Amino acid sequence: DSPDTQGPEVDCIIPGVTGTFFMPENPVALADAMAEWIGRPDAKRLLRSVGSDVVRRFFSAEYQCKTISAALRGESPSGWDWRDSLLHDVAGMDDTADSCSGP
Repeated sequence: DSPDTQGPEVDCIIPGVTGTFFMPENPVALADAMAEWIGRPDAKRLLRSVGSDVVRRFFSAEYQCKTISAALRGESPSGWDWRDSLLHDVAGMDDTADSCSGP
């Protein structure tokens, strides 16, 4: 619950989907957050599949290159709000060819 004191990986947290926020230095809050996930039978599968998908789709070098290039051109890049995109199961990035495409 204090993103200003966290590293960039905090951006990958979608409460209830890829993790849970809790108050720092509060063992009860940590225990409650852990209990929430331990009590979910789908937790391991969900965290593994969605977490990997978030990193692959939105934090790859190719996606970051496309995002930065679009911003520099003054465009609103496809998937700009990746959380909304992921939560609504929108297809990945725009498939238009550009200088960021890999081999």
